Amino acid sequence: MDFAPVSRGYRRETMLPEMKRLDERFLFLSVLWTAQGHFLVENSDASTINRNTGMFWALLQCRYAAADAVTHALLPPRRT
Repeated sequence: MDFAPVSRGYRRETMLPEMKRLDERFLFLSVLWTAQGHFLVENSDASTINRNTGMFWALLQCRYAAADAVTHALLPPRRT
């Protein structure tokens, strides 16, 4: 199966190591996500599961605000 067309100058042999590293990262992230959920459930009881899940979700959403702040700081202002 060819992932990149040869006509653009890409060779399949040179793209496979990059794709393998990308697959390894996604595999690691999926294991990490599962471990975080397991840790959350194991350390919560019926009265605290909603609070802990909400805190986990809120911290997860903070990455968007942080990424937006970094992007705003790094990009030059748009001239109209």
